[in-house]
Amino acid sequence: MAARWLRVALFGALALGADSASALDDLTGVYSGPLACASTTDAESARTKLDGTVYVDDHGGGNVFLYLNNSLQLFRAAAVSAPETPDQGRLGGPSCSISPLTGGWLIQATVKAKGEQASLKGEFVTVGVGAAAHSVQVCRFSMKRISREDPEFAGCP
Repeated sequence: MAARWLRVALFGALALGADSASALDDLTGVYSGPLACASTTDAESARTKLDGTVYVDDHGGGNVFLYLNNSLQLFRAAAVSAPETPDQGRLGGPSCSISPLTGGWLIQATVKAKGEQASLKGEFVTVGVGAAAHSVQVCRFSMKRISREDPEFAGCP
């Protein structure tokens, strides 16, 4: 399992290093919508639903930083769109704190952005490995941009 996550993280890092020109309109802003999470640990399984907020800072050139409210997780993601669908695409990437020793978070989502309207639909995947109790959590979300406010993330610490 750890090897699989390492491959996913490596793919994300390679994708982030690629020089991609995204034709998507600026994704910057505040997004809000429901999160539906399912988690399993060594001791139990649980399902939760809650309202979520994601802050997005689009640095251009396919480089996007995202913060999931109350998670303490900042993500660096690649945003790409195909030439035939310039107002739609995908984004994906790891949290800045992901580690093969302890696990971490990943995000993947379809994106739509045209003018003032934008949306994200995807999932956050969290995996805990190593010395702590092992856990897997998947949170699916569908969010719409509610503000063009720029959170101004400088990047991963």
